[in-house]
Amino acid sequence: MNVQHTLNLGGGHLIELGESTWDPQNARSIRDRWPTSTGGFSPRSSSEVPIESLVPMLNFAAQHDELSAAECAEIIIALADSIRRQHP
Repeated sequence: MNVQHTLNLGGGHLIELGESTWDPQNARSIRDRWPTSTGGFSPRSSSEVPIESLVPMLNFAAQHDELSAAECAEIIIALADSIRRQHP
């Protein structure tokens, strides 16, 4: 993955956004990363997911009430902000 943006969640937990490893010219991906002390990836969670998979994943989690009301509200606020930035 060619990382272009990183969010540090603390405790060694990062979220990375950038060009995918499988198609760096055309596909975007996001990764839940837990780096090891040597800079590698923890096997417990360092998956790279295509951006287009996020909508069905979030919808599926929401349909099964896996997200709290506070988490849903946080996502709704972030999405509304994104809409405003894209369509001022």
